[in-house]
Amino acid sequence: MKPPFHFCLALLLALLAPARPLAAQTAKDYDTSSKAKLARNDFDGAIADLGKRIALEPANATAYLDRIHAAKAKLDFDDDEDVPPSDAKLEIIGALFADYDKVIALDPKNATAWFERAMLKLGNKYEDAAIPDLDAAITLKPDYAEAYYHRALLRDTPEGDDKHEIDLAIADLDKAIASKPDYAHAYRARAGKKQDKGDFDGAISDFSRAMTLKGGEESAKRDEDIAYLWIERGKAKKAKGDLDGAIADFAVIIKFKPEVDVTHDAYEERSLVRRLKHDEAGADADFAQATALHSFRMDDLSD
Repeated sequence: MKPPFHFCLALLLALLAPARPLAAQTAKDYDTSSKAKLARNDFDGAIADLGKRIALEPANATAYLDRIHAAKAKLDFDDDEDVPPSDAKLEIIGALFADYDKVIALDPKNATAWFERAMLKLGNKYEDAAIPDLDAAITLKPDYAEAYYHRALLRDTPEGDDKHEIDLAIADLDKAIASKPDYAHAYRARAGKKQDKGDFDGAISDFSRAMTLKGGEESAKRDEDIAYLWIERGKAKKAKGDLDGAIADFAVIIKFKPEVDVTHDAYEERSLVRRLKHDEAGADADFAQATALHSFRMDDLSD
């Protein structure tokens, strides 16, 4: 049985009719698609979609922050220790600065944006330019521990003996610790500043607190950076005149031998202290160990 004439006519007209245009994608569509692309590590696709979202929402600070997140994820994924950075990487860094500028212009009370732009500046060797951003972050968020910490680190002087700068750095670190009492990095940094000032007891106390927060001797066995806390406290004890205490700290690292570099430094420092105690045989033995480890390290680097 043939289909009715009117059915055939309707079908023909439908086939001949122009296709309906697809509905234009919205900012929300681009937001959704960018998140999906970011989840599968399609960073360029996510950044492109966020650019389209920003074109539709040029006054939306969150859209710029999302593009910053995608660009940082791309940098982290493609991270290469080789220097100098590639042109492509420099282009991304330049875009990050531009996006942070836009976020801050749109949302000047966003303390996190000020802090993150400061960190971007620090990471690209613009230390002096980072300080006003850290100041702004602290003004907006007076308990911003990380901002105080990084501002304190920037208060260094080439000679390391500017008492006013040391006092300002210690004041910043006091505030960082008050805001975040388990901030091991801040205790460690404050210990170094106190030692520069000649407050060896205060330095030893802060080094000890940082050790505890970092997990004590068990962590020193596995982590070279944590192990160096014992070297640093040993040096503070040596400066104070507690030579036996310094030797005890260096001995902890020598016992664990976590890494060649830190073990070399422990032997070298203990050699110096033993010589101060007129233990020439012990000093010579430690120096020989340090020399052997130095040779091993040089051989390893040359391979």
